[in-house]
Amino acid sequence: MRILFVTHYSALYGANLSLLRLIVELRRLGVDSIVLLPRKGKICEEFEKEKIPYIVQYFAWWEYEKKRGNWKYLCLILREELKNIYRAFRLRQSLVHENIDIIHSNGSVFDFGAVLHMFLRKPHVWHLREFGRLDYGLEFVYPRWLVKRIFDTSHCVAISQAVRSYYLNRYISPRNLCVIYNGVLEANKQNEHDNHCVQFCCVGLISEKKNQILILKAVALLIKLGYTNFVVNIIGDGEKQYVTTLQRYVEENKAEHNVKFWGFRSDIYNTLSTMDVGLMTSRNEAFGRVTIEYMMNECAVIASNTGANKELINHGEDGFLFEDNDVKDLADKMRKLLDDRNLMLAMGHKAKKKAEKQFNAKLNAKKILDIYKGLMK
Repeated sequence: MRILFVTHYSALYGANLSLLRLIVELRRLGVDSIVLLPRKGKICEEFEKEKIPYIVQYFAWWEYEKKRGNWKYLCLILREELKNIYRAFRLRQSLVHENIDIIHSNGSVFDFGAVLHMFLRKPHVWHLREFGRLDYGLEFVYPRWLVKRIFDTSHCVAISQAVRSYYLNRYISPRNLCVIYNGVLEANKQNEHDNHCVQFCCVGLISEKKNQILILKAVALLIKLGYTNFVVNIIGDGEKQYVTTLQRYVEENKAEHNVKFWGFRSDIYNTLSTMDVGLMTSRNEAFGRVTIEYMMNECAVIASNTGANKELINHGEDGFLFEDNDVKDLADKMRKLLDDRNLMLAMGHKAKKKAEKQFNAKLNAKKILDIYKGLMK
């Protein structure tokens, strides 16, 4: 079996990390893969390390930023959509010789995989890894009835019940939509907890949509309450202006000793092995791959009570859920773990056991392979 995976960007963040792990696990199950992406980037270096062949061919998205939705911008998006048909037609000539059995789109923000499906006459799996509107402020360029018809030509996989509920009936018929949680590599290193200073962490893209400013406001509140035995580690890169805003907030609130900016780290598991608590403040997180990475590394999790967080975290068992965008509630949950080290360690232990059982990469790959086999029949 040979799968053509289509991904819409080239950075090393959630969707592409999940894609990379899926391809590696499927290869162990005898499935061959090739990847199509619109431009070269850091993910290509990982493909080369793993000897995964890839094709670079630019294509446009079929979703656009709502705040930029004037008629000139929409006309530009529609023109690019027409160009996508021509790009797919030209690419078809070379893909015919790749002996592809199934096309698998690694996101909902583009329809290029569906266009290739039309030309190659191969089954299409559509991975829904984002809400679009709720998390990134995106809208489809086509009317809803047409979007629904296009989605219903494919077998769609939502990464959480929250994502399924969002797309169900609004865009996709129930018969074409299932849920398979993302799979994450199990940690092979023992967590090294610091007995004197609690290490909180927030991993991922630094962006207003990820709401990291909420964490810094909670830090300022904890400092006012007299807490000093903790550090919040911000791990990742992103929007420069927003990063500057965060750094300035830290300086203005004299929190330099309690906040550390790491920048992007490729060895994330080594970094997480020294952390105690993972923070997830995104509003409307579609799944939260990094949440499972926290759990795999025996970190208790504090997450907002939105999106898929409610599916991943059992409040009071393996972590805490706080009221969305409520600084006081977030600080209160952080304070509870600062005051009770045994509770923090117990939550981390339960989180690891749960993640290994429900969210491991091997289980994810096996469920995806079952879908492929069904489509091949």
